[in-house]
Amino acid sequence: MGRIRILLFALLVAVGSGVGLISAQRKDFNIYDAVRIPHSLQPSLIQRINSFVEAQRINQWDRVAEMLGPLSNSVRRSEYKSVEKEWIVEQLKAKPLLSFTPKVLSFSTASIDLPFAKRWWYIEGEGKFRDVGAERVVITTYRSNDEWYFQPMVVTESGWEPLLKPASNKRLERTRL
Repeated sequence: MGRIRILLFALLVAVGSGVGLISAQRKDFNIYDAVRIPHSLQPSLIQRINSFVEAQRINQWDRVAEMLGPLSNSVRRSEYKSVEKEWIVEQLKAKPLLSFTPKVLSFSTASIDLPFAKRWWYIEGEGKFRDVGAERVVITTYRSNDEWYFQPMVVTESGWEPLLKPASNKRLERTRL
């Protein structure tokens, strides 16, 4: 019965918003409540996002690498290889995030039936960068070992995709090493 309620909630969200996203349209509306992030974990997520941005702003790249967490893909739950994580940190160094304002939080319907510790969310907002100003930013967040971790996303015209090191075989698709 609880599963049906969750599915009905997801359906109502998708129908009500048109695209399955929950937007912060009112000041009193909590985007974290809307996607069922428990109240007890919301402050730690907000603090961790702020720390992730702060570490980039002040060039603490070891700290940034730590906040990428153990998983290179929150969907497949695959672990990073050291060369992958180093490559992502180099990409972030080239364009560090100076500030981030979350605007929309969505959850993956693929993770709705999973235990909370295996779910992931997409945080979309406005990021400010050195030399380029403000841009749309999407960050995937997930939990592992009772901590929040992040996977930067590449924003495209049709949505977003994970920032992953291109395969060495030079195929056009982005794959893991």
